[in-house]
Amino acid sequence: MAVCGTKESDSNWLNTECCGLVCACVTYALLLFAEYAMVFVILDPWFVDGSNSGYIHSSIFSVIVVLAIVSHLKAMTTDPGAVPRDAMPINLSEVQKTGVKGKKNFRMCLKCDSFKPGRTHHCSICRRCVVKMDHHCPWVNNCVGLGNHKFF
Repeated sequence: MAVCGTKESDSNWLNTECCGLVCACVTYALLLFAEYAMVFVILDPWFVDGSNSGYIHSSIFSVIVVLAIVSHLKAMTTDPGAVPRDAMPINLSEVQKTGVKGKKNFRMCLKCDSFKPGRTHHCSICRRCVVKMDHHCPWVNNCVGLGNHKFF
């Protein structure tokens, strides 16, 4: 059993696709470079004059960078709303009553061969159906869906 992945058996949600992990690392490198440039290059002259304005500005910027990193991590490691492979419609008995004999009267995903609720799309990178999927973002290395949209 894998520790990280996008399967139901994985204990932590993390897409292990190489390109997405590289994009995530580049994102963190850019955020840390911006922190360095702002605090040690741009605001450095403000620390010399004896006022607290340099400390206040660098503290505010540092908090914003930390919040951006935490939000990115949450968007990257939160299940975007993947549909379980064994999911079935809530009113399956009603669907079977109204359907034609031998024909399923609900949508099935052609790629993962499981029930596909409304407003659900299949992500070829995560290899899962995601509820209210917006897109697969390489910078977050995850789909943006119902479960992690607020962090995005």
